[in-house]
Amino acid sequence: MAKHWLGAAASLALLFPVTAQAAPDLNAANARLTALLDKSYPALDALYRDLHQNPELGLQEVRTAGILAQHLRKAGFTVTEKVGGTGVVGVLKNGEGPTILIRADMDALPMEEKTGLAWSSKSRSTYEGKEVPVMHACGHDTHVAYLVGVAQALSAMRDSWSGTVVLIGQPAEEILKGAKAMLDDGLLTRFPKPDYGFAAHVLNGPTGTVAIKA
Repeated sequence: MAKHWLGAAASLALLFPVTAQAAPDLNAANARLTALLDKSYPALDALYRDLHQNPELGLQEVRTAGILAQHLRKAGFTVTEKVGGTGVVGVLKNGEGPTILIRADMDALPMEEKTGLAWSSKSRSTYEGKEVPVMHACGHDTHVAYLVGVAQALSAMRDSWSGTVVLIGQPAEEILKGAKAMLDDGLLTRFPKPDYGFAAHVLNGPTGTVAIKA
């Protein structure tokens, strides 16, 4: 899992939930964030590899959701599980300020992995009535791991921001069912409604490059 994704997501999270009265020195905050991520990266990379090795199809992400929920609770978030089936919502309130939502999708694809990686998937599951191999071919393992890293960074740096953060683990993105399921289960009514929402996705490109589309 590349560090630049983790750093970019955490930097965005630190940038937006800030009141005028509590605006941090962003250079100092970024330096502190970099040091924090350098320290936590080995554990987050191990988490990514575990998730990659144990992928789950859409609406079957029981293990993945449980791992995400455990990490969010450990970081101090109030966590609700089984939102829209296997969705996870974590809320961290830190004084006055805007509410931001950061979303990571959790599901894998019915594909056989042929990467030869030491942590490659050997998982199998049922898809459309047939037993199939399962693989994180779209990077959602990375997304869950960086969401954990963002949670840890925001919790550790509460003195650098104020507001409310809502982190969500979305199920079933690949089959286009998870977002609606979470919305139908009250994502925007049971939990703080976001002023800003972010979702990032890994993609092919030069290392260290982050593309933004509003």
